Amino acid sequence: MDREQHYKYTGLDNEFILKNLIKLQEKTHHIIIRVPIIPGINDSDENFTTLANFLKAINFQRIDLLPYHRYGEKKYEMLGKLYLFKSLETPTKKEMFLYQEKLEKYGFKVKVVDL
Repeated sequence: MDREQHYKYTGLDNEFILKNLIKLQEKTHHIIIRVPIIPGINDSDENFTTLANFLKAINFQRIDLLPYHRYGEKKYEMLGKLYLFKSLETPTKKEMFLYQEKLEKYGFKVKVVDL
């Protein structure tokens, strides 16, 4: 949800993505938001609060949480690109369920996607 962090790690502003979510939600109510949980990047209480408030305001109901993984690391190496998240570990199941509980307190239906 943090615009500056999004730009730092993707090279793009997230404003376009958020505006598109709003437009999609206006057209249909069967959208599931999938949120990768990246330790130290988007797993703070502040980020969850901001995410929950944004999604509540546009009437979203369902969120899937995906634990960060390093499956793409080899692909980056093959492409000669810098993989910024080498030092990160996959969140534990316990941590993922704590994140789930945080978002459920806002009234969302939340599912932890097991990889």
